[in-house]
Amino acid sequence: MLDLVLSTYPGTISDVSVDREFSDHCLVSFNILSTTPVYSSHPPRKIYLYNKANFHQLKADMCSFQQTFLNSQPELLSVNRNWTKLKESLMAAVDRNVLSKVTSGHRCHPPWLAKSVRKLILRRDRLAKAAKKPCTQIDREKYRKARNAATSGIQDEYQKHLNNVIGNGDSDPRAFYRFIKSRRTDTIRIPSLKSGDKMLFYRRCQSQMPQ
Repeated sequence: MLDLVLSTYPGTISDVSVDREFSDHCLVSFNILSTTPVYSSHPPRKIYLYNKANFHQLKADMCSFQQTFLNSQPELLSVNRNWTKLKESLMAAVDRNVLSKVTSGHRCHPPWLAKSVRKLILRRDRLAKAAKKPCTQIDREKYRKARNAATSGIQDEYQKHLNNVIGNGDSDPRAFYRFIKSRRTDTIRIPSLKSGDKMLFYRRCQSQMPQ
């Protein structure tokens, strides 16, 4: 009898050792790292629109803070306290004088989902709702055509993006590995690769590996 440990993801196997003999062979003990999928949601992010900022008022607010700050005897306070006062005043001035918007992670689109394709998807979904209601054959035909157009548009843009990523693999290998990472369905990283006589375990080294 022969005990073997085989894995397509060596990074998930650790502490491999050969233990005491059992009957006519030795026991092999090892640990498997958890591979339970972990879903991470991106929190809403605030983006400042500096092209629509009131820089004159922002500069005036900071000049006013400068006088207040110097009159408060900052040399008697700690560095952390002075830095906190500066940071809070600066962020408050930015919030007052710079417009902003909030973006959420669920609205992020894949890079191959162009604006024209998103329009086809929205039209498909709109006609799908109408097709569920008692309607005529013409409405159902419009939905089928919109569904086929959206599916064809998604596939065409995906193939264009894939060809562009693969075609530029030598000049931009990081884009290739970003695409591979985005298409995975589990939380396991890219498996170790062999380059010459060395094993590459980190994504940075893998992205710089010659194609």
